[in-house]
Amino acid sequence: MVHPLDVESQNGQGHTVDCASKVHSPAAGSDYEHEWEHAIFQDRKHHPHLRKHASLDGFLWHHDRPRFITKAEGVDEKSRAFSWEARRHRKQRRQLHQPKHPKQTSWLHWFRFLKFWLYLREPQTAVSWLQGFFFFWGGMLFIASSIGPIIRSVDEGPHTRWSAWAWTAGYCSISGTDFFFLPGVYMTLVEAGNSDYKLRLHRWAKAGRPGSRPAYRWFFPFKADNLISWVSWLMLIGKLFFSTAFTLYALDPTIPINMTVVEQRVFIWAFGTFGSLCFCVFGLVQCWESSHSLWKGLVPLPSNCNKLGFWASASGFYGGVGFMIGSIWFLVIFDKEVSWGQNVVANCVGYLNGSFWFTLNGLLMWFEISDRPPPDDETTLSEDSSRLQT
Repeated sequence: MVHPLDVESQNGQGHTVDCASKVHSPAAGSDYEHEWEHAIFQDRKHHPHLRKHASLDGFLWHHDRPRFITKAEGVDEKSRAFSWEARRHRKQRRQLHQPKHPKQTSWLHWFRFLKFWLYLREPQTAVSWLQGFFFFWGGMLFIASSIGPIIRSVDEGPHTRWSAWAWTAGYCSISGTDFFFLPGVYMTLVEAGNSDYKLRLHRWAKAGRPGSRPAYRWFFPFKADNLISWVSWLMLIGKLFFSTAFTLYALDPTIPINMTVVEQRVFIWAFGTFGSLCFCVFGLVQCWESSHSLWKGLVPLPSNCNKLGFWASASGFYGGVGFMIGSIWFLVIFDKEVSWGQNVVANCVGYLNGSFWFTLNGLLMWFEISDRPPPDDETTLSEDSSRLQT
């Protein structure tokens, strides 16, 4: 790894920026500006230029510094290389410079998340574990709800409240969207709004512990310098539209509600399309965060196809695209005469495909939190750059 003082990088807009001019860190002894600084240096003594000259990647650049920092690389006070990534930090995952867990030699290590009680002790890991839980099982319910309409006897049979259609496409849709996806989206909001939790604890301790200990923000947190926090709010709004759409979709024929064609077009399919679009936007920004690029995180490439972070981000984006395809199709044709086969293709390409990706998204989130550093060595830095691993 080249020393950060001697390197240049691009600012995401095609311009080359001297890394020494990217960050204007506070003077020695003053507080950290960003959570990456505290995550790397903790409370150890170090020279302020090590923070000032770190190489940063990110988006929304302002005064030669990204407002949304996705990656920081450099060396610490002992010339040990570090590489900090925002997604790994948010997911409480092992950073690239940290040693692997002693038990990570076996593939069974990735299933450590099954010991859920180990992750519910701290709010940060509890939120990440619950996020994977809600998206995984919500995706499974959506798979079940997508299978019903592609079985001809179910789709063309009665849609009463005790019918096969109701128990697949109907009730599975309501359960998946209202009881799993909605709390999963809220966990995403909470996770992004608390990415600086340990930094807030540090500042409180440094100030002499005045008043009560900083609390973990559980109630609709927001972090202005975190783009994931912004789009989490967008996804929550979209999820409310989506929940309204799929709840009405399931209840309209089974109760029945007897909605008009215009009401169905607006409150089911238009609402569903808008909600799916919000999923796509959130997934897109997550791809930017994990790949530090506007486009490299969207498609599998030789440089990222073997990385867990890529698939964990891209699967959420692909799931949103699938749901949007399905919603747009039915928004256009739901009141028109189309063949049963055409609807089957639309369901498979749209909702069933999207449900598969969202299920995979939840599973990969669990894999991410299984990749934690050794508990007694969570701040260890590598002695040289050769230990930086993907």
